[in-house]
Amino acid sequence: MEEIRNVGFCPHCGNKSPHKLIHTQRTSGTGWIIEDGEEFDLTVVYFIASCETCNHILVYRAVEEIPDDKYFTSAELVFPESGELPSPVAKTVSNIYGEALRIKNLAPNAFAVQIRRALEALCEDRGAKKARYRIC
Repeated sequence: MEEIRNVGFCPHCGNKSPHKLIHTQRTSGTGWIIEDGEEFDLTVVYFIASCETCNHILVYRAVEEIPDDKYFTSAELVFPESGELPSPVAKTVSNIYGEALRIKNLAPNAFAVQIRRALEALCEDRGAKKARYRIC
């Protein structure tokens, strides 16, 4: 059997690396279309993969009418969470926070600096005023 790989970001090690598919688990259920309440059968497929850089486990999910292992390359990462902020968060804050997550395990001190930058960007985005005194 041919090994299936997908190159993606690994939240465990912070690298963009190949993720090797090691198991596929299919489940079935019923879904609904919200607009008209129509029911349909669906299959949810969970793909268990390992990061080829750090060997940690990753879990992907795909919902398809006729799922196949080829959907692994377009599946959504569900574990560990990617750490992406929701879309209402300002893009500048989200970008700085994303940079921080990528270096979290590689350079903890640089991670702390990036988190501070993200907080500063958040305060600036929300129009926070500088304090007249310093809290120690």
